[in-house]
Amino acid sequence: MQLRNNNAGVRFMTRYMFEITQMGAVLPSYDMETLIDDEDNTASMRTWMLIALILTIWFAMLEVGPATRTSRPHKPPAQAARTSRTHKPRIASARTLARRVSSSFSRAR
Repeated sequence: MQLRNNNAGVRFMTRYMFEITQMGAVLPSYDMETLIDDEDNTASMRTWMLIALILTIWFAMLEVGPATRTSRPHKPPAQAARTSRTHKPRIASARTLARRVSSSFSRAR
């Protein structure tokens, strides 16, 4: 079926068909082809395609930045070495933890 839209300057053709699979099933399907035959529409289409391309490149560049960063902040090697020597984590013994837990339960009552 071949149709034309005079207002938009677009021609399109629609084909309705039945496709047969390898197993012998029949599937209804369709195929559409469009053709723009108006010069103004062609220029407009090219403009929108260029805008879409620019936005795609922009969003791809925005995604590259966070993908290249590591999960923890970067420290210079000298600062990292100094921090590891001065900061030693305190490890509490099991008795100390038990006392803290029991004292927090006794305060809550």
